[in-house]
Amino acid sequence: MQVPFLVLFSRGRRLPALGVAILLLFGLATLPVVANGGFVARQPDTQHDAAIRANLERMMEEGRQTFRYDTFGSETLFGDTLHLHRALAGAALGGVGPGVSPR
Repeated sequence: MQVPFLVLFSRGRRLPALGVAILLLFGLATLPVVANGGFVARQPDTQHDAAIRANLERMMEEGRQTFRYDTFGSETLFGDTLHLHRALAGAALGGVGPGVSPR
């Protein structure tokens, strides 16, 4: 008796079929490791690998600098447009409204 492939993914059989698919993919992914005695031989680095690593390091550092120090325009929005600093200070300190207290 032949079972159509889509019947495996019917409502009651989705999870077991998904589990079988994951195990099958995991087994196929580990096959080269097992075939080489458990270790995959690493190729020596080439000049291109060094250039790729240098570019990776440069881009990572550039990203760190961007997300640490760039405001993405939020200073303009909250300061110049919404005047949030004045609302936080309050009327007693030259702002507007009651202000914010540490309590």
